[in-house]
Amino acid sequence: MLVVLGVLPLPSAAHLVSTGLGPIYDGIGHFFLSLEDLLPLLALMTLGGLNGVAAGRRIMFVLPSAWLIGGILGSLIAVGTIVPAYVAPLMAIMLGVMVATDAQLPERVLTGVIGIVGSASGLTTGIALATQTNNLQLILGSAIALCVLATAVPALVIVAATSRPWMRIAVRVLGSWIAGVGLLMLGWQVRIS
Repeated sequence: MLVVLGVLPLPSAAHLVSTGLGPIYDGIGHFFLSLEDLLPLLALMTLGGLNGVAAGRRIMFVLPSAWLIGGILGSLIAVGTIVPAYVAPLMAIMLGVMVATDAQLPERVLTGVIGIVGSASGLTTGIALATQTNNLQLILGSAIALCVLATAVPALVIVAATSRPWMRIAVRVLGSWIAGVGLLMLGWQVRIS
């Protein structure tokens, strides 16, 4: 019986996770369950937290705005557009290394990095979700999830990094793990290409 169930084809969704609660919640679910979308943004939020309170505030306001603009643009220009699969792993590697090395960036540079990474990540998500019905609602749901994370993650990192020296080291180790997972994702993309 188990063998028969194992060989029967079942319908699958290649990109979108359906919660059954509507497109906004589907967008929230998509954001939290898409590692290639989530990993670079988590690294960026962690980097912002390591750079202090002002950088955490920049993450909180600039990242969701840049991501939403990129997501809307991606959904509008998505016809026939293909984003190379190695973009997200390369961003995760770069940002993970920056977290691991505790890179202290000037405010303007950090704001530029936030804008570039946020809009690039939103653009790739918008392109991926463009073929779905209610794609703008899906993007809005993902942006809502990003707003919550962009508020919580830098705040947690700031508290952890300033409370005890060993906790800052633990956050930097997290950056090395993010870079490592990005490297694994990049290797997988090269393998299947």
